[in-house]
Amino acid sequence: MATHDRLCAAVGRADITPPIGIPLVGYAGRGPSTGAHDPLTITALVLGCGDSRAAILGCDLLFVDPEFVDATSAMIRDRCSIPAENVLFCCSHTHYGPLLASSPFHDGGEQVRAYEENLRHVIVGLVAEAAARLAPVKIGAARGSASANINRREKRPDGTITIGVNPDGFVDREVIVVRIETDAGEPLSCIVGYQCHGTSMEGRWTEISSDFPGAMRQIVENVVGGRCLYVQGATGNMNPYPRGHDYRHARRVGIKLAGEAMKLWETAVPTEAFGLKTAMEKIALPGFRFESRERATEVRDGVRSGLEKCRRDGAEMTTIKWLEDRLQRAGDAVASWEKGEAMPTVGNRIHAVRFGPVALVSTAGELFAQIGVEVKKRSPIADTLFAGYTNGNIGYVPIPEAYQEGGYEVEHACRVGPEAAGMIIEACLKALSGVVR
Repeated sequence: MATHDRLCAAVGRADITPPIGIPLVGYAGRGPSTGAHDPLTITALVLGCGDSRAAILGCDLLFVDPEFVDATSAMIRDRCSIPAENVLFCCSHTHYGPLLASSPFHDGGEQVRAYEENLRHVIVGLVAEAAARLAPVKIGAARGSASANINRREKRPDGTITIGVNPDGFVDREVIVVRIETDAGEPLSCIVGYQCHGTSMEGRWTEISSDFPGAMRQIVENVVGGRCLYVQGATGNMNPYPRGHDYRHARRVGIKLAGEAMKLWETAVPTEAFGLKTAMEKIALPGFRFESRERATEVRDGVRSGLEKCRRDGAEMTTIKWLEDRLQRAGDAVASWEKGEAMPTVGNRIHAVRFGPVALVSTAGELFAQIGVEVKKRSPIADTLFAGYTNGNIGYVPIPEAYQEGGYEVEHACRVGPEAAGMIIEACLKALSGVVR
């Protein structure tokens, strides 16, 4: 290929640790953060080839809403000439990070608004700084596995599903590592793709933390060099194992993942990389209205009762906001059954980026692991990273069979119907076919 087809890249890192006292998001009812155990960061990988540009941002955040994505991507476009649709906010989904003002659970507090406003400018500056240093790179990829996660949908004796441990359940333990280095052979970035909820310390932990991805990054960077960028995959039914109210659990998961990542880094053989291509698919997913009018009514009434009790008891703001959101969705489902009309659709954007021999395909939402496995298996590009929690928040996306089983992922935090999983798989494959050489 011609020299002008060479892929160029640069990587940057910014500390985005919020002030102590900011509300945490990920578990309702914890109140404000009580400390900062370890830093939160954003790692920006900026890619360029000819006139094409893209940016992949590994963010230590639970998720980012479309409002934040659109506003920040527009700022990046105006300053860096990177198309807004080519900016991917890939969140690690740590449950020990800050509430953002664009979140539906925000109550308008000044501290949260100020943090989010500053965060936008930090991100734009980070991308601009990296974009000014683009240089040709070599890329290699390797795949392995790490036993750091487990299926979390535990079936109780009465048949109900709870968040626990299901050692016999489906699990995706594949690790994908992308090795990016300079033409001189210096390490630039180690991309690590895995699928495991950012919940190592469970729900009582109140210190700011990047969870296991931060522990993994520190080890990899100390040994390999460069910047490590974590890509969170389809982890809706995947949890760390074991878990507990202690950072040692996050460190243990991070060590397991880091060990495999460093082995794969040494296995990958980097070669001169060529080409950068992007594609985006917009899809409208059917809204979820439960299996019957009776069940929707039962859920609505139960949530309403719980909300009234929490208000009487003076519960934390995040708990109130979470229940209000659930009540709204359950009420809409009841109205859908009563009127005989479909629920409003849920918008979703699928992004695909091919850089050299590697592809990354992303979607918003907490997808069950089976969905990510299906996309990776059927991708026309052998080394494909699958990223959930990217450029939005559409809630959980279970596989169709899980709707009959119920459980938290279906009855508490799902906004889309059983058809959504298949629709996302096909949209991902269509986007990936659009970035084939």
